[in-house]
Amino acid sequence: DEVLTPPSRDAIAWCHRNTHSCWAANLGQQHLAEWAATHAAEDPLLGRAFGCLVSGAGLDRRDHLQLTGDNRTRWEILVATACERIASPNDLLPSLLALTVAQPAAHAGTRTAHEAWWKSFWERSWIRVSGDAAADAVTQGYALQRFLFACAGRGRFPIKFNGSLFTVRGRLDGRTFSPDWRRWGGAFWFQNTRLAYWPMVMGGDADLALPLFRMYREALPLACARTMAHHGVAGAVMPETTTPWGTWGVGDYGYPAERSACREGRAERRDFYQLDGPDDHHALCGYLRRHFSGALELVALGLDLHATTGDDAFLHTEVMPLARAYLCFYHGYFRRRGLDGKLVLWPSQALETWHQASDPLPEVAALRWVLSGLLARAAADLGSDERLAWQEWLRELPDLPTREHGQRFLLPARSYDLNLNCENAELYAVFPFRFYGVGKADLGIGRETWERRMNRNGGRGWSQDPIQAALLGLGQEARAFVVEAATTPDPGSRFPAFWGPNFDWTPDQDHGGVLMIALQRMVLQAEGGRVDLLPAWPTGWHVDFRLHVPGGTVQGTYHDGAWQRLKSNGTGDVHRHEPQTV
Repeated sequence: DEVLTPPSRDAIAWCHRNTHSCWAANLGQQHLAEWAATHAAEDPLLGRAFGCLVSGAGLDRRDHLQLTGDNRTRWEILVATACERIASPNDLLPSLLALTVAQPAAHAGTRTAHEAWWKSFWERSWIRVSGDAAADAVTQGYALQRFLFACAGRGRFPIKFNGSLFTVRGRLDGRTFSPDWRRWGGAFWFQNTRLAYWPMVMGGDADLALPLFRMYREALPLACARTMAHHGVAGAVMPETTTPWGTWGVGDYGYPAERSACREGRAERRDFYQLDGPDDHHALCGYLRRHFSGALELVALGLDLHATTGDDAFLHTEVMPLARAYLCFYHGYFRRRGLDGKLVLWPSQALETWHQASDPLPEVAALRWVLSGLLARAAADLGSDERLAWQEWLRELPDLPTREHGQRFLLPARSYDLNLNCENAELYAVFPFRFYGVGKADLGIGRETWERRMNRNGGRGWSQDPIQAALLGLGQEARAFVVEAATTPDPGSRFPAFWGPNFDWTPDQDHGGVLMIALQRMVLQAEGGRVDLLPAWPTGWHVDFRLHVPGGTVQGTYHDGAWQRLKSNGTGDVHRHEPQTV
């Protein structure tokens, strides 16, 4: 770190500037040295600096890191921060000074704009549950988690699931870690990251989702080069764990020594490290090597955001480039056909749980959901040849894998191996790809699958049990899960919405995101030309809400078993449901 010297005595300043970078080495490790050499000027780390200036009238610089003041009792202290790519540390000082020399009137205007933004934010949407102490806790948890997402969601990069901006000292397995440490490291894990963004659809917070789409869109050129180098296929595969510039998480792809040991049969953990041959450039980590479906879930999220905002520019600029690149990869990667003429998705895997699978449900559901959604929502962006090709591809896809034993239920895949993790891949046809649920055909199949689920993780961390219970109209189960979520903060934290560490790290953003998604779906579900009110609502709870749906919003107050107020300007027929008893 470098100490900076402001021109006036009432300020101190400092900055950190990256004098070296792992970017080129990271690309070389993943067989992209040529890309690194050709695009060296695009190194996102080298020369990047962040700094801070603290100043205030009546203060005097005691030394480079301390300010002292007189005996006044009221102080106005200004803290300015900046992050830029610069040639030397002192180059950041002008930007910091520019933020501090503004007149008090300008500072007052900044505060006015700040307050106006937050007022508008809280008026976009809300859910206020009452009826007992548990309901009050759920209301508080929902509001505070949305506040945390708003604090962290307006920056240059997406929200980190394992602590976001709010990491603190923590303990794990008897060890104490600094605020800079995060369980699962610095990479973005899409399976976890997504749970911070699904609540933004019904919350009306599409602006907070832009950094997520921007990161993946800006990584597309590298992703396409990486996909061709690794798989010999056009388009782009999105790594489950990714650096901000678009390579695999370093440890998950595997260091050269680890990959060599695996190729030579010397890997210590053959259950974890997997390679199919000397030319295999998949990720070394067996839990992630063919975990591809997150790419299509990102597109599905974009389609839902477009449905509620009607923002065609977002669809055209952010969603469609990703959709085309990801679908191009899928079309080139899976070329096998079965005896029935249908495509066979093999070799593949079902999330992190089933490492050897054919026709895994998350993949089949994702392709069916996204292709249908794009054909319906993005007609203006599609040429006639592209539309016909996607329609034909949709017809060639395998059906969702099911089995019948008294009642038909969904399977994780058409064929699959031993269970190696704790996800319920079969229920991805309930969420995030919503083929089964309230108001839809064959609700019984979804509920039978729910009853048969192998992994029952409850209302903590990234578990989707709360969301799936709500979407299946199981009000009492959903109530128990959201209460569990809202009443289990980190015991070592004072802020009541610092959840965790659970599966991840404190404050666990997945935990709060799942709470929000589940509560929204308990109150309201809207798609397919219908709006379902209180589809998974327990008796004894009251609610006042405003939520976003395709084409508009729904606002209402339900109290003591009756609707006191209800206003809808969204699209779809309204269906009212009665609260559920045990």
